[in-house]
Amino acid sequence: MKLTPKTLWEIVKEVNQKYFDNELSVKKIKWTKVSTLYYLYPCRYRLWAVCEPDTKTIYLNENIKKISHKMPRYVLTYLIFHECIHLLYLTHCLSFAKIEKNFPQFKKANQWLLDNDKRLITG
Repeated sequence: MKLTPKTLWEIVKEVNQKYFDNELSVKKIKWTKVSTLYYLYPCRYRLWAVCEPDTKTIYLNENIKKISHKMPRYVLTYLIFHECIHLLYLTHCLSFAKIEKNFPQFKKANQWLLDNDKRLITG
């Protein structure tokens, strides 16, 4: 899968329409270095992506680009879906988890991310 800005926006629009009835307002989706993600969220163990609700920005780990040829589209869609939920809930509370489990390939996407965690951290 070639990950262009257009591809990312298509996924954001798809997620917003399919799961949130076009109610969400994502302003930006951009790539960032892993070190930046850890700076923003030093207590997080795994950092594939983050959402900053104040700016309505989703930041994706730039190492995703390096392994995108091996990453199924549903995994990237899940990551964006997960971060979009943070526009509604800041934490991984029960309400967050209830929405997240609506993703059809929730378990499969999480397993892929766990299996490929080192590649996402180191590229």
